[in-house]
Amino acid sequence: MSKENNKKSKRSHVSLLGLLFGNRNKQLSFLEEEQLQSPMRTVIKNFVANKVAMASLFIFIIIFLGVLIYPAINKIDLSYQEQTQQNVSPGFNMLKIPKKLQGNIKEVSIGSTFSVGLSNDGKVFVWGKSKITSVIDVKNIPDNMGNVVQIAAGADHVLAMNDKGELFAWGNSRNKQCAIPDNLKQVTNIKRIYSGYQCSAVVTEDGMVYFWGNTGIMDFKIGDYQGQIDKIAINSQGVLGLTKDGQVVSLTANELAFSRIPEGMGKAVDIALTAQTGAAVTEDGNVYVWGNKTKNIHKGETLEDVVAIQGGRFHYTAILANGDVVSWGQDDFGQATVPSKVNNSEISAVYTGYYQNYAVTDNGKAITWGLKGYILGTDNYGRDVLSRIMHGGRMTMSIGAIAIIISITIGIIVGGVSGYFGGKIDMILMRVAEIVYALPFLPFAMT
Repeated sequence: MSKENNKKSKRSHVSLLGLLFGNRNKQLSFLEEEQLQSPMRTVIKNFVANKVAMASLFIFIIIFLGVLIYPAINKIDLSYQEQTQQNVSPGFNMLKIPKKLQGNIKEVSIGSTFSVGLSNDGKVFVWGKSKITSVIDVKNIPDNMGNVVQIAAGADHVLAMNDKGELFAWGNSRNKQCAIPDNLKQVTNIKRIYSGYQCSAVVTEDGMVYFWGNTGIMDFKIGDYQGQIDKIAINSQGVLGLTKDGQVVSLTANELAFSRIPEGMGKAVDIALTAQTGAAVTEDGNVYVWGNKTKNIHKGETLEDVVAIQGGRFHYTAILANGDVVSWGQDDFGQATVPSKVNNSEISAVYTGYYQNYAVTDNGKAITWGLKGYILGTDNYGRDVLSRIMHGGRMTMSIGAIAIIISITIGIIVGGVSGYFGGKIDMILMRVAEIVYALPFLPFAMT
């Protein structure tokens, strides 16, 4: 008899475990399931059957993993601001060269959030984030320019010259950077045109420099060097010049870090500027960098056999005598990492500006590297919105998860005690819970 009772007891324990943990063969009716299966199993089954709940859980897990992993991979500088990247719209078209231009590129010039290309047949193309304001778009190219031979992109405007030596400018002209001076309309020996931050300039064959636009910021001052300049470089604060005899000179009256040019450099053949530094290539192929040397900008001084150099916002790109291309400096957007494809191709010219680079091959095609754009755009301080959301979301999601865990723990304990003892204890605990629920949430959340 005792053996038989033991068997029944084992069967009842097995069936109870099966009900609790899901092992059953018999299909139970709805009422039987409600009576016999465990509460946790009922909750899980109903949750899994709810497609909206499952989709929400999946999305939550993806977001939670994203805000945990993204900040670990992409570090953020909380003090970062970039005036040239303010209020950029979402998208990845900053390096998207028009198909009609690829294979027919004569030259490229780079603006703050857009680029301008010139084809071999004199046509101008604009791509990237070209809308400067709600009403100004540099894609609105003048249609009466004729055969264009030179282009220069500034922060928010474009300067162009046709084969007759006529100058055209469009874009933002609030500081008269698009207003061609009258004394330039009679000049026919323009060698090179330049655009910068709210300013424009030209250098003539006889070494004359004409500068117009926001002269207040630049405080342009050529002094005794007028008639001696071979080329210039412009950034957001000043102008650097290279004389015909290879001397690097500052063309800014203000005392700036990059205007203190080192002595004993020798004869220079090329110059460039970033936002905070100046650089020069000497005739023996050495690179000199001066100014606020941050973000690995000094590494260029170890290079040899350099023949040309160009500067972006915080990086430099140089061409070596053997045709190789090298970049160094800030690399937050990959602008200082030259693709291997570049040095495996025959490169005829390299163009660098702000956060983009274009290496043009012998067949007129461009290989690009650098900033393509922003998934969610930037804010009014030029900060990447996605990065800030992900870094802020890590703290928000962590606090939210901890709060939920604490509330679930308290709820289980209070509910368990209330259900187990019942009576007055149940009534007291439920009234306390109702009082807590009645309190307004927002003031406590703000506190």
